[in-house]
Amino acid sequence: MERNYGADPWREPKPEEGDTVIFSECGRSLDNTNYQSHWLMLVSQQYGGYSLLVHHGGGQERINLGYLHVFRGIPSRIIQAMGQMDTDTRYLMLYTFYDIHTDTRRSEQAKVTAELKTAFAEGRLKKRKVRGQAAYKVTVEQKQATQNPA
Repeated sequence: MERNYGADPWREPKPEEGDTVIFSECGRSLDNTNYQSHWLMLVSQQYGGYSLLVHHGGGQERINLGYLHVFRGIPSRIIQAMGQMDTDTRYLMLYTFYDIHTDTRRSEQAKVTAELKTAFAEGRLKKRKVRGQAAYKVTVEQKQATQNPA
């Protein structure tokens, strides 16, 4: 049988103190796609809410998932449903959470980059030195409203 390199112990995410591991799914190959570089772990945080820990070639990420609709101390329906899934389906569900997060982050970064480029080109990007520090405060001035002759 072929060895699953995604199950190597060094790939497992490291939870923080106070985290409770709900699901831990090592990387694997599914449907002709190799996910072995991504180990996914769903944890319940000590002070509320859930996080998705992802360990991949770039290191470890912690993605806040909020409370996943916990109601009056009753475990989340999402967590209960995931507990009924087979391990491959649960891995794909966790990977989907990660994929949504990654796509959203990239999209938002592209929007901010475009806004900053436009502000720079229009001369609306301003900086000023913070007194007593080796730092600058950067701001984007709002566009001036253009008046249409009536």
